[in-house]
Amino acid sequence: ESEVVLDSMVSAPSELKVEREFARSLLVKWTPPTSVPAKAIRGYHVYVDGELKAKTAGNVKHRALVEGLDFLSGKMKLTVRTVTDEGESNDSEFLLIGKAPIPPPADVNVGVSGDGQCALDVVWKRASQSSCPESKLTGYKVYIDDVTASHVNDPTTTSVSIDQFTISTLYTTANPHRLRVTTTSVDGESRPSAPVAFSDDMLRAEAAPSESAAKGEVP
Repeated sequence: ESEVVLDSMVSAPSELKVEREFARSLLVKWTPPTSVPAKAIRGYHVYVDGELKAKTAGNVKHRALVEGLDFLSGKMKLTVRTVTDEGESNDSEFLLIGKAPIPPPADVNVGVSGDGQCALDVVWKRASQSSCPESKLTGYKVYIDDVTASHVNDPTTTSVSIDQFTISTLYTTANPHRLRVTTTSVDGESRPSAPVAFSDDMLRAEAAPSESAAKGEVP
């Protein structure tokens, strides 16, 4: 990559504002610098925590779609620079985006229960109150292969049973599957817990009675 040349004589944009926010992206707009002739502006560069995330060309477009953002990883500083033939301006005043992270439940465990009608038993530890007061917690979400399998709307509940039918309706072909849990609060959703793997064979093995059991024998 070519080295970025900064031109301190060029003013940065101002009045940064988020127009729309999506799951992993946002649309940001700004006011162009009045001290730089419009014809001298070749475009704008958008940075997040010092990393170039978006570019615009020309002097007419004063907004950009910034993609690939993880809003749950914590607060981030978004800045915009004016680009001319001489180089880039210094950073604009930063715009703070993102949310303070909420620690996910720890020690997620997966087991199989049931006789013939098997289900996954998912158990986790509650989120730490020191990092997220209980008054702000709203519940938990359980994901299987990044698809929502269960939404627990009770912050005091730390387990859930997910039946085979629910798993089959997720239309996921992964095997083994990845199960993760997140914490939800009035501020949003946490980053997911470390993945726990389980396979379809776990459910099938539990669902099918053993040969000795079918004969009424005691193992």
